[in-house]
Amino acid sequence: MSGLWDGSQSDMRHVMPCNLIDKHGQPIRQHLLRLLLIEQAKNLSRADGSIETAACRLLKDHVRLIVVENPKLIGTLSEALVSVCKSDSLRDLDLERLLQQLELDPVDQVTVSVAIYPAAKKEFVSQASAIIRANLPIVIEAIGDASSTKAIPDSVFESYLTFFTTSDIEAVGVTLQNVESLKDAVKTRFASNSLPENLKLFFQTETTDTQNDMSEAEQHSTLSKNMQELGYSCCTSVSSIKDVFDRVGGEIQEQDVAQVLGMMARTHTDLGADGSGSDQTWDVEVFVTALNETQAPNLDWVKVMENLDYEHFVIFDAKGLEIVTEAFRKSPKVTPYLPLCFDSQGQDPFPAEVFFGRWKHFQGQLSALYQMVHASPEVLNLNTCSVQRVIQLDDFANAGAPIRLAASQLAQQQVNCIDLIDTIVNLADSEVFEDIKIFMERIANKSPEIMFLGLVQIQPIRNILHQEFITRLLTIFLNGHSGSSLVFTRLWQLNPNLLVSGFLDLYNKDATSLSRILDVAQDLKVCTQNRKLLLQCLVCLPERRVYIMISLQILTAILQVKPFPFAIDLAALASRREYLNLEKWLQDNIAEHKDVFIRSCLDFLSQKIASDVTRQDTNAIPQSVPLSVEVMAIFLRVLLESSMSPENAELLKEVHSTCLQSYPKLMNVRSGGDSNSTGGEVSFSEDVEEEANSYYEQIYRGDMSIEHMIDLLQRFKNSNVPREQDVFACMIHNLFDEYRFFPKYPEKELAITGVLFGSLIQYQLVSYIPLGIALRYVLDALRQPAGSKMFGFGVQALLQFQSRLPEWPQYCSHLLQIPQLQQAHPEIVRYIQSTLQGNGGQSPDPSAPPVADSLSPKVEVPEEAPVKETKPVFTALNVDTLLANADQVNFEIPNESVQDKILFIINNVAQANLEAKTAELRDILGETAYQWFSHYLVVKRASIEPNYHQLYLLLLEALESQQLYRHVLHETYTNIKILLNGEKTVQSSSERALLKNLGSWLGGMTVARNKPIKHKNIAFKVNVNQYDTRDSDMVVNDMVVKRAHLTYELLIEGYDNNRLIVVIPFVCKVLEQCSKSKVFKPPNPWLMAILRLLVELYLYADLKLNLKFEIEVLCKSLSLELNGRYFIKDQPAEIEPTTILKNRPPKELVAETSALIPDTIPRVGEGGYAPSARAAAGSAFLQGPQENHFATSPSLPGMR
Repeated sequence: MSGLWDGSQSDMRHVMPCNLIDKHGQPIRQHLLRLLLIEQAKNLSRADGSIETAACRLLKDHVRLIVVENPKLIGTLSEALVSVCKSDSLRDLDLERLLQQLELDPVDQVTVSVAIYPAAKKEFVSQASAIIRANLPIVIEAIGDASSTKAIPDSVFESYLTFFTTSDIEAVGVTLQNVESLKDAVKTRFASNSLPENLKLFFQTETTDTQNDMSEAEQHSTLSKNMQELGYSCCTSVSSIKDVFDRVGGEIQEQDVAQVLGMMARTHTDLGADGSGSDQTWDVEVFVTALNETQAPNLDWVKVMENLDYEHFVIFDAKGLEIVTEAFRKSPKVTPYLPLCFDSQGQDPFPAEVFFGRWKHFQGQLSALYQMVHASPEVLNLNTCSVQRVIQLDDFANAGAPIRLAASQLAQQQVNCIDLIDTIVNLADSEVFEDIKIFMERIANKSPEIMFLGLVQIQPIRNILHQEFITRLLTIFLNGHSGSSLVFTRLWQLNPNLLVSGFLDLYNKDATSLSRILDVAQDLKVCTQNRKLLLQCLVCLPERRVYIMISLQILTAILQVKPFPFAIDLAALASRREYLNLEKWLQDNIAEHKDVFIRSCLDFLSQKIASDVTRQDTNAIPQSVPLSVEVMAIFLRVLLESSMSPENAELLKEVHSTCLQSYPKLMNVRSGGDSNSTGGEVSFSEDVEEEANSYYEQIYRGDMSIEHMIDLLQRFKNSNVPREQDVFACMIHNLFDEYRFFPKYPEKELAITGVLFGSLIQYQLVSYIPLGIALRYVLDALRQPAGSKMFGFGVQALLQFQSRLPEWPQYCSHLLQIPQLQQAHPEIVRYIQSTLQGNGGQSPDPSAPPVADSLSPKVEVPEEAPVKETKPVFTALNVDTLLANADQVNFEIPNESVQDKILFIINNVAQANLEAKTAELRDILGETAYQWFSHYLVVKRASIEPNYHQLYLLLLEALESQQLYRHVLHETYTNIKILLNGEKTVQSSSERALLKNLGSWLGGMTVARNKPIKHKNIAFKVNVNQYDTRDSDMVVNDMVVKRAHLTYELLIEGYDNNRLIVVIPFVCKVLEQCSKSKVFKPPNPWLMAILRLLVELYLYADLKLNLKFEIEVLCKSLSLELNGRYFIKDQPAEIEPTTILKNRPPKELVAETSALIPDTIPRVGEGGYAPSARAAAGSAFLQGPQENHFATSPSLPGMR
């Protein structure tokens, strides 16, 4: 557009713009005016700004065209000027100078100013007002002059009359007399002709009630208008003010004083030329003193405040509010019937309640409330003016010292007023909704505790905004906030149901938040209003246990809510922390709710077990708070002792069986356990423990033979004496529990243990689930290296129950697959083989000892049949190389206390506290926990929280650990590989969203920080050039050689396997991070190679719109255009699409030559856009209709 004013031919300076406007309409005109105004503003700021430029001449032409010839377009000029005024380049624009330079006469200047005034910024409003005031008399004279040659369209008259009859002329500095003179001038101009229809409305007789009210309001504005015309000088002394009173005449009423105060608040600075005096502002004290000494000493000043509710009242700043409050303080007396308050010095009352409630004029009320909230205590202490306070210190009398201190600080804030908050909320139902929303946002940011508690105390809910802020602020406090303890202490007094509802919502969104919920419940104190509830809680507790802490908390009340899964989960965690007698709580709820509660407990256990098994198998982050074995034992013991429906009884058997399989320690949970146990341990009485251990001591000392021990165990197992049954259970439990320590046993003791362990199986002392566990332990031991202690243990145990092997043919198959057993003990192997041949590998030998229990034990033996491995779809990823050179550290999962601390830090980390939280995390995060932390950060955070990627990357960087960085990167690659190769990812948009998030995370860790993504980890691009387009035979012969040097590339594999819907969004998300890089940006060869392939797919592949959109977004983020153009050092360059897919060998040739290629060399996918037809013509583009490879691919989401 700069070329428009660079030319020298004036005749052509507006030809091109006019043509563009005719073609494209008024948006082009507005854009042109904006550019010209910017250029002219820059010109005015220069030293030689008076020189007229081509841009200035062009601007003059178009402004004159709008103002004179087509006033209907005056809005276009004002919109252009207003939009430009928002720019910093026009911050100091002199509007009067600009209009003069454009050679606009007074009529045109007023026309432009009238159009600009309603929409301009504050600094330009004052300039427009000054232009109107200065030029209006000349305009009136020009309109009324019949001999004037100035052509003024009717629409200009309409704009004048509309502006001066609907705007706040007092603020503009125009009097009613000026407006009447303007109307008379218009009438004079049309004296010989009838008034146009669009002007008649302005000259109709005013007879309606509303108009009468306006006349009355204007009558009361006489004093204020006279004072505004005289300016600040009329307030220099009491005598000067009295002169104004005398000039106005009549009795001064409350409405008159209110309008004067409103005028003073609005014009206390920069009053303007007509009202300027030697003083800088109004002297309110002089004005009030003059009132007191004249005819109005008995004014009702409360009514004065009430009468501020008039149309033009508005307070722009703190000084305006100070004028109003100071006037009230200087008044002689106050009406006694209104509740009064005093400022921070205990002086001068001010009726703040007048500004609450419902005013007729919302803008004025809102402006006053805004200034009152932000006023200093010296001007107005709104807190002491409030009858109803949000926070009172008595409400926190029983709270801790930190909460009382915080409450005392909050109680002094201006917003500590329920009436204020109630008024603001009610205003949300008016036309000032948007302003109220912004106002509430600011209060919530400054004082969220007061805002939230105030909204809670306003009942019922007033509107949508009311509910929205309660929900949002409650979520903030539940997630962790410095004022959470204070807020929840008061909220529990006001609305405990709301707090519990918040707990449930938080738990439903993230079950791992249970720890946070319990922390809140633990810290809260029961206030005096809930003494009855406290007594109920105390009654429920066993007399012989002292629960002083729990009696002062709300935990018991929260545990009474439904749904049951939340209460059960919270009770389990509370029991683990010794806040609750879980066994008693379960028994009470089963007695009250019976089978409904039992079924909830069974479902809860099933879900926890499944989650824990999945977590252990995949080393994943827990999706909920795990159960300890001890707590699980309490559940099983109570459920086994309870009566229930047959359906629940069957389900209990399944759950019990699953528990025993997953947690061997639970196999000896018995109904005859210690009845006084609180559930802290799966324990036996001390004398039972001592007796069980004494037998083991005897057998290891040699005082008791193994045969004697087996006889003893058989007798105890079949005994009807409960104590002997407990001793048996304790001995079996201790032996299984010791398995993890067997490698540390001396050889002699371990050999004895092996014989005893195998004898338990041989003599059927263990059965069903425990039998399967025992067999698994032996199998695991035999898989250890030959010559190791554990291998010897396994052999000793196996020899003891060798005669029972025919009962478990599949177990025998697993034994035959152990090579070290074949080498070290071929005789055992031969026995097993003969056993399998003897029964044909089918059914067990009838002469073999029967298996205990009616169920076949082969169901319980661990199944480890070889699983046929499925070749991954994408081979362009290699995760194993990432940690090949990492330090050898024995990684472990940290204990739950450490996990809770780490999760708390991650939940509360932010930019503001990053340094402090990093220091805390560094202190508790050891190297052994790196693998666990990396998995948590990637799976639970990065994959689902893309908005926090930058924060987490800053946290990683602050930890300054290369080893941790490698682990996080490894975990990222691992999960990317899983998602890329998963079948579910193709079908599920949520899975693909996770993959895209991980792509952004990977790019943020690597290319955004100028670190490469190594080719050996993810092969994004092909290492060879494009395929040659020679004849088919040459291609085939050369293809084998090229395949040997070809690194399989991710996009090509996605194309070959119909998974572009998965891989294209992922690749694009990774490459989008290149926009933050100094290295990996165009024309970086690595980046451009991938982009060229993406462009080929975009242009020639039959992609769906969503995949094309991903590529378009990528190009936009890199400032590239899909038409192939980008810039290197300001020089245009081309993005030439690759022909990799076009020139790849056709399907038939791949089939013919597949036998020539070794299996170890990755195979190039079936190529060409038309694979069936390319062989005939040697080209991908043939005459006539062609079959497209993309189109013939199997139907997948995102591809056709």
